[in-house]
Order: sequence, then C-alpha cells, then structure tokens
Amino acid sequence: MGTQILVLSPDQEAQESIQEIFNQTAVEVISIDSFKAMANALKEKVVPSIMLFDLTMDFSRCMELIQFLRKKDAYAEMPIMVMTDIPDPTQIKSSMEAGANRYISKTFLYNTLLNTTGDLLQIRIRRQT
Repeated sequence: MGTQILVLSPDQEAQESIQEIFNQTAVEVISIDSFKAMANALKEKVVPSIMLFDLTMDFSRCMELIQFLRKKDAYAEMPIMVMTDIPDPTQIKSSMEAGANRYISKTFLYNTLLNTTGDLLQIRIRRQT
C-alpha cells in the first residue's frame, strides 16, 4: 500500500480539488463526505498515511473525532490536518489542542496541501510526469 490521504469533507468542490491535486502525484485520495461514512471507514479499519478534516462540517464533531482517534493505537501518531474557508484563531487553537498537527486554508489549498502533506509524512511529493 502506498501513501494515502483520507479527506473528510462534505464540500464536493474541495474534494474534487484535492483529488485533482493528488492525481498528479503518487498519493491516493480516500474521499469521505460524512461522519457516518467516516464511522464505516473506521469500522473497516481504514488506516491511511494522513488525514484531512474540513472544519466546516461540524466543528465540535471534528474535535471529538480527532480526540477519539488520538486514543486509538492505529491513529495516535498519524498526522491530522484541518482546513476551513475562514481562518478562526480560536478554532485553530482548539484543533491543535484536540490533536491536529496542522491547519490549512482552503484559499491556498494547492501548494499548501502538497507541502504540508509532504512535511508531515516526511516525504517529498512530486508531480508525476
């Protein structure tokens, strides 16, 4: 199994953008659009290399999910990023306290997502030619 990023976001446009970004790399995207689908993925023991949660879904549920994952051996050390449309310092601080590793803005998604994913996984993500 290669590098995988699990993206939890109800935002179809964001999902498509993220898929397009990683289509040019060797990173496989697992797209999930609801907490129910996320629960099913966890039951199926899906363990990606990194996760990205869209805080516009439901901020408090995202925080609960991050805290839950941090208590599970398979996810305790996994890099988790959070993203949102509008940076809110309080949400960013709460996300980091819950166990997220990084915050990214949807506004600067392309370069930030590739660079942050590579940084957290300690790999260089290159476009495939």
